[in-house]
Amino acid sequence: MLTANVLEKKSFYYVFSPFLKEGVKAGFTSRKFNFSRKGNPNLGVNHNVLLNNLDAFNYKIISVDQVHGSGIYLYARDSILSDEIKADAVVTDVSDVVLSVRLADCLGVFLFDKRRRVIAIVHSGWRGTKEGIVSKTVKFMAEHFKTNAQDLLAAFSPCIRKCCYEVKSEFKEFAGALIERGGKLYFDLIEENSRQLLGTGIRSENIFDCEFCTSCQDDEFFSFRKEAEASGRNMAFITIKEQL
Repeated sequence: MLTANVLEKKSFYYVFSPFLKEGVKAGFTSRKFNFSRKGNPNLGVNHNVLLNNLDAFNYKIISVDQVHGSGIYLYARDSILSDEIKADAVVTDVSDVVLSVRLADCLGVFLFDKRRRVIAIVHSGWRGTKEGIVSKTVKFMAEHFKTNAQDLLAAFSPCIRKCCYEVKSEFKEFAGALIERGGKLYFDLIEENSRQLLGTGIRSENIFDCEFCTSCQDDEFFSFRKEAEASGRNMAFITIKEQL
């Protein structure tokens, strides 16, 4: 997994440099703008600000009703948009849309098939991780687009990290991603999702991590553990150009 010099910081968001080189903007916002769907009168305005900054003002933002499961939504050119679609991953080969998920401690995973030019974004909290949503998304891309995992780039958004993610004994099934420290258990979302991605055949050198902890850096990112119901949501997004 590579972490050095993989990010470019913009005004209120970050993008992954390895994706940019392939004509793909994959990144995440800071807490300067709130992308929560609940009780947020500025959501539409904030969407437009993001699209404008991505030079994608006429694009559609594709979002789903995240349910902390492993459902995957395939967006096609003729798909009818609805925020009521229940899923935690979105996949497409359409170039004039921005796929998105909303985060406040959960992990966002970005996927890009360099050969088939297919993109995906995944919302992976502990429940989605338990259900193997990232590996299921790679399998979904293979079934629908003939994606070969060795052609994939992957990246991890900010999330609550092993430094802060204290859990209880019911997490024991994640034995390989648990750390005991000071008599307490901590869960490593990155380790577990990395393991699942590597298990699909993705090359380790094609997995990138921003290394930000939402709990440690709650001045930069929203954190549900720190702010509870008052927390806003960061947006993780990915969009692809029609041609390089």
